[in-house]
Amino acid sequence: MHEFTPLKTHAQIIGDTKTAIELFSTRSTRARFGDIGIVCAACLVLLLPFIGKPFHVDDPMYLWTARQIAAKPLDFYGFSVNWSGHEEPIIEAMKNPPLVPYFIAAAAMFVGWTETALHASFLLFALLAMTGMYLLAAHFCRQPLAAVILMLFCPAFLVSATTLMCEVPLICFWIWAVLLWIRGSSRSPWLLPLAGLATAAATLTKYSAINLLPLLAAYALLHPASLRTRVFQSVSWLIPIAVLAAYEHFTFVHYGRGLLGDAVGFSSTANRQSPIPIGAKLLNATMFLGGGASALAILTIAVMRWRIRMALLASALIFALLARWKFSPPAGWENVGTLSAAGGNSTWPFYLQCGLFAAAGVAVAIICLDGALRLIRQQQWRNCVFFLLWIGGVFIFTAFLNWAVNARSILPLLPPACILAQCAIEHRGRKAIRPFTSAMLIAGLVVVVIAVADYQLAQANRWAARRLAKSQQSPGQVWFAGHWGFQYYMQELGARRVDDQAPEYRAGDVLILPLNNYGFSPTFGGLKMFDTMEICTFPWLTTMNGPMGANFYFSPGDRLPFVVGQVPPEAFLILQVTRSPRPDVR
Repeated sequence: MHEFTPLKTHAQIIGDTKTAIELFSTRSTRARFGDIGIVCAACLVLLLPFIGKPFHVDDPMYLWTARQIAAKPLDFYGFSVNWSGHEEPIIEAMKNPPLVPYFIAAAAMFVGWTETALHASFLLFALLAMTGMYLLAAHFCRQPLAAVILMLFCPAFLVSATTLMCEVPLICFWIWAVLLWIRGSSRSPWLLPLAGLATAAATLTKYSAINLLPLLAAYALLHPASLRTRVFQSVSWLIPIAVLAAYEHFTFVHYGRGLLGDAVGFSSTANRQSPIPIGAKLLNATMFLGGGASALAILTIAVMRWRIRMALLASALIFALLARWKFSPPAGWENVGTLSAAGGNSTWPFYLQCGLFAAAGVAVAIICLDGALRLIRQQQWRNCVFFLLWIGGVFIFTAFLNWAVNARSILPLLPPACILAQCAIEHRGRKAIRPFTSAMLIAGLVVVVIAVADYQLAQANRWAARRLAKSQQSPGQVWFAGHWGFQYYMQELGARRVDDQAPEYRAGDVLILPLNNYGFSPTFGGLKMFDTMEICTFPWLTTMNGPMGANFYFSPGDRLPFVVGQVPPEAFLILQVTRSPRPDVR
């Protein structure tokens, strides 16, 4: 006589995804909605304090495109912008498709263009991403709520969710595409076309979502299905390809080039011209993995045996030495090198943090591999292979194919990584409850501190623009260098972005140079220092500071997503123009 096995134990050892989905569907609707309510509430608690965050980093690019769409809906990139120091068509600076600007334009019709209104509208993507993550994790984990909390506490997600850029909409569509594909392949083929539409939406949000196509094809090949399902899969898989082909044709007709091919060419050219060795790229991507998915790294340290902890500590020292060998000390950006001696964290403290971040990346890999082994032991090798392909594809793209490494590029691998980590935790049973709780408290504190530091940096640039754009030191025009949120607010207040190649200012004008920004350094006379302004930000952590080697949003190969140290104030030079750079300037 066979012993009765409880449902929870049976679901743990089940190997067939279809059966796991059926078991999930037997849970009470009230329990599922209760968990989703908790997830959404936690997301709102963390994001609502940042709902008034000033526009930051690349937000202006999306806002300007949205304003163009509001005026000319079918000519979304038909304007020029001075983003890199000279006037150029927006397609030279904007290398993302226009779905997010279309959403901003539509939202602004109802709520307006203010920071609070637009950030509130973007909460929709964060909440849908969390809901989809819960439903996806429920197919593979007994406690999907924990996997969602893991993802929410990762800086790559939470900090990105405080911007108006395309990363959180991308992961929202990505998760739902995979979720609908899995459910459609297992039991409801009519969901597969919806998965195809979600994939198309992802590719029109960010071109890198094209990685979804081989990923979905791999899932279909790994899992057996009926002929009817195969037909649905094939047709649905072609939907995003057809959408991309139509988009490529449309942009070629209107702008003289297909923008998908243009973005691929831009990334390939940037990688060919990059002097960064492969080893340095791999190390840099590993550091950003450790920083962007720090919640997973903290969890690994909390639950793993002391021998693994000691090995990670030793690896941190080794990685610090490798960073010292591979990376140059952070010298700052073009016009901020003088700050490295005053608060710059450019020698061993920086390299030790490089070692810690790289070791954190290894810790993320360890817990993911542990979770993958648990799936194999539960006879779920197909799901294991699928998750590893998902994680590996995103990591390879981030490290070697994308034009630059950044924490945002890590975001698409968080869902499978968090699910595998939760699988590893569930194997440990009750003895993992206390370390998991402690790890999440620490991870939650860390991610909030990082988000606050980034918020204060954005706030400092808005405040500086409001002070400087209406400078009364001279009756002439106010000019400025640099971009990001600082450029947006300066232009909104009437200042003009200087052309690095052919400056047009004249005697009596004022030129503002932000030091923690990209900009030009004047190489001619006719300028004299008039004043300086400094604004303090978060005192001991920064997400973006050249002399300290921190840049959450962009790494040329030797940066960290955030750096701990004495953060110098945001500094702005106020220069007075005494003579025109060109005699013909009137």
